[in-house]
Amino acid sequence: MDLIKELLSMTEEVETPASFIRYAGYCAISAILKRNVWLDKFAYKLYPNIYVLLIADSGKAKGFSNVIASRLVDSVGNTRLISGRNSIQGILKELSTATTSSNGGPPTLESTCFLNSGEFVNFLISDPQSISILTELYDSNYITKYTSTFRSTGKETLKDPYVVLLGSSNETLLRDALPDSATEGGFIARTILVKEEKKRTINPLTRAPLKKIDTLSLTPYLKEIAKLRGEFLWTSAARDFYEKWYRDFATRDFSDRTGSSNRLHDTLLKMSIIVSVSKRLDQKLELSDLQEAYDELIITKSKEKGIFLGPSVKTDWALKTKSVLKFIVDKEKISRLRILQHLYGIVNAEDLDKIVENLTQVKYITTSKEDKEVFYEITDTVKEKLKGE
Repeated sequence: MDLIKELLSMTEEVETPASFIRYAGYCAISAILKRNVWLDKFAYKLYPNIYVLLIADSGKAKGFSNVIASRLVDSVGNTRLISGRNSIQGILKELSTATTSSNGGPPTLESTCFLNSGEFVNFLISDPQSISILTELYDSNYITKYTSTFRSTGKETLKDPYVVLLGSSNETLLRDALPDSATEGGFIARTILVKEEKKRTINPLTRAPLKKIDTLSLTPYLKEIAKLRGEFLWTSAARDFYEKWYRDFATRDFSDRTGSSNRLHDTLLKMSIIVSVSKRLDQKLELSDLQEAYDELIITKSKEKGIFLGPSVKTDWALKTKSVLKFIVDKEKISRLRILQHLYGIVNAEDLDKIVENLTQVKYITTSKEDKEVFYEITDTVKEKLKGE
């Protein structure tokens, strides 16, 4: 089973960007896993809860992703599904009480939930404490008990809180909804921002699709995921990959005011657990799991630019261009993804596209596509110049 691949296949005729569908699947898996599985970091247990915001202009069909995620989670019924317009007080009150499942299963006793909103701006009633509380609740690895007191609801105590968030919005509305403290106060650092500008396809949806969107066909596998318990274990190859990557990444000088770069290592491991169980139930982290999660995050986070994120490293345009060209020259032929991985924090996706366009115009590089992946290669002109140096 490759649950994400199946999900992408059954929705390929829908206009919603593929990345939005992928992250809807990731969030659903994250919500279903709950605190039942973890990775031992020795200083703490890392649980696989994630926060995701889908960002696109109106009309990009992003709300369909939220619908898909809700269907997947609701079909299992092992955690609370909270959507619509809510106050943070109402959410905490619901998390502090036992609730019956939607499909007739046993009651949910833990403070676990999937917060899902097709319009994140309307998800939370304006409250200056909302974002700070969500920021605290994200860190399930440190919290076994969470207590809050409000005038309207009194004292609420949450046992083993575990919160997964999927929201959709556009940049303008999100700018108005999030306080300034969300950028530098940790909420954005804990959130994966998935930004898209184009639809996946153009389809007026006037004819029945060739493939039926049958999310219930995925329910049996999702229920098996819900049965998983205990620690995730490393394979040797996966551990070696992560250690090498971490030692290199941790020594880079980031000046990211959101703190996203400093949290990438744990986000990578959370995503690796999710990727793993989307394909297998052996509770082992394989090298392929980390590589897939890393590739996904690098592409996603390289688009996190603009209203929420300043430049990761103070680098002028000439230095960025030189860094890209040098990397291509050293390899002679290299994929776009590998450049974004190697130069993460120096060059983002938007920068790279502009640099590639300039280098192509002056005939320094050529572009090709192989198996849906873009490659760059130095031209004979550059090769001749290098020979003469």
